[in-house]
Amino acid sequence: MNSAMRLDLRRKCRWPAQRRVSWGVENHAEGEGELIDSSTDGMFIALPNTGGAIPRRGDEVSVVVYFDDHGYMVDGRVRWVGEHVASRRFGMGIAVDACSAYEAEAVNYE
Repeated sequence: MNSAMRLDLRRKCRWPAQRRVSWGVENHAEGEGELIDSSTDGMFIALPNTGGAIPRRGDEVSVVVYFDDHGYMVDGRVRWVGEHVASRRFGMGIAVDACSAYEAEAVNYE
């Protein structure tokens, strides 16, 4: 399967979302953003245009997705940093670690 077909399949499996998140990257960056879409193996976090910290590709990241009073912690790795295709917002794409797949599924369920 070529890369364009794989990308198209990944986009079809995404659920739109608008949730506040906080995130931390290893020991050098942290911030807040908005969950734009998610799937069981990834998510896109829009970053504010405030000139804050920007994670780098390959950084290990912990994300807390907030639903009212409850937060789901999802661990993963920054897969890419750039503009989201559908929303045109700047942020980071995150590949969810296998150990956090249950939490990612819970986020999608919520």
